[in-house]
Amino acid sequence: MREKLTQNGFDEEAILKKLRKVNLEEKIRSWPAEVCGNTLEIPSHIIDTFKSFQGIRNEVTHAKNRDHSIYVDLDRMQPALIVDAVARFIVTTLSAKSHPFPYWLLGWNYVGFNGNPAHPFEGNNLNGFVHSLRNLGIRFNNYGSDIIWEQKAMSSMAGYDELKDILSQVPIDVEPRDTRFPQKPRLTRRWWDAEVTSIDMA
Repeated sequence: MREKLTQNGFDEEAILKKLRKVNLEEKIRSWPAEVCGNTLEIPSHIIDTFKSFQGIRNEVTHAKNRDHSIYVDLDRMQPALIVDAVARFIVTTLSAKSHPFPYWLLGWNYVGFNGNPAHPFEGNNLNGFVHSLRNLGIRFNNYGSDIIWEQKAMSSMAGYDELKDILSQVPIDVEPRDTRFPQKPRLTRRWWDAEVTSIDMA
């Protein structure tokens, strides 16, 4: 939104007012369409998830209840729901702009930068992720090129759901080490887990 307002000639005071004064629900509901410049509706369950987590956050930081009910809410929280809502919000917005979503929204990340098996590394869809999928035994046919595959498989919510489902069925947690390039970063679903990132599957 800041980028769009800057391009439209708004000064810093007007930009800050817009960024700070609009509530979260309104930002989620209307800003994607405004930024994309076309009709875009964010699914209601995504908005509801954001509102639910914001309500818990607000009660933790600015308590209004005079009892201990917040602990019940915290016990019932499912953090994966907000992670999924954020990913779906980003995919929905990017797809409206005909941009592919980044692979890391699927929850998998690279480790092994500079030969350190635990050092995180941000790759990209074409020079890294698509090749890592092949190393994990995942094959896609009839696309003709990796660029066309990215445009078709990583530019929609359907593509996101399909890749998420495919990756959920991968029987290993980390991409096998490439003996030809032993210091190449590896894709893993458990990038925070030292036991996984140190696995040598050569």
